[in-house]
Amino acid sequence: MSWFTKVLLTNSSGVNQSFTHIANDGNLLPAPLRNTRKVLLGVAERADIVIDFAGYPLGTGCPSSTPGANRRQGTGRTLG
Repeated sequence: MSWFTKVLLTNSSGVNQSFTHIANDGNLLPAPLRNTRKVLLGVAERADIVIDFAGYPLGTGCPSSTPGANRRQGTGRTLG
């Protein structure tokens, strides 16, 4: 069994916001994954993302969330 965490960015209305996923575990991806809305991470994995705040008014928050955090999955590998 493996543990996975889904990471999302949401606005104040609860709508998932897009971002660009550029790297994982310290390695650049072959190409940026633009308009991504979630990243699924396994134990000890990391994701490097870029958020363009140009479309948000000054002072706007964009909290991260992990729905179903640490829910056990039986695949033993990361899917995404």
